[in-house]
Amino acid sequence: MENFVKAESIIKKILSRYGIPEDFEKIYILWEEVVSKKIAKKIELCGIKGDTLLVSVNSALYLHHLKLSKKEWLKKLNLYLDPNLDEKNAIKDGRFKDIRVVK
Repeated sequence: MENFVKAESIIKKILSRYGIPEDFEKIYILWEEVVSKKIAKKIELCGIKGDTLLVSVNSALYLHHLKLSKKEWLKKLNLYLDPNLDEKNAIKDGRFKDIRVVK
């Protein structure tokens, strides 16, 4: 029985191996708050690569909406993650700098 490993440590290793931050769940929840639950169903957060959020979009309409709202959403998300961040420089100095469609 001593050979068992906690699932938490296995998940952390897997996330680390694929470059996914441990706080991805927090970012996923914030994504819904920033874009709204309705839009989050249409523009789904599916990963993170460096300072870029990876999303899938289910229609051209929501792709256009993403293009129009991207800067605002990034600014809000970065401010949620770091409340001490200067609002004026939230995108430039923040954690995330881009949103890219992968599907």
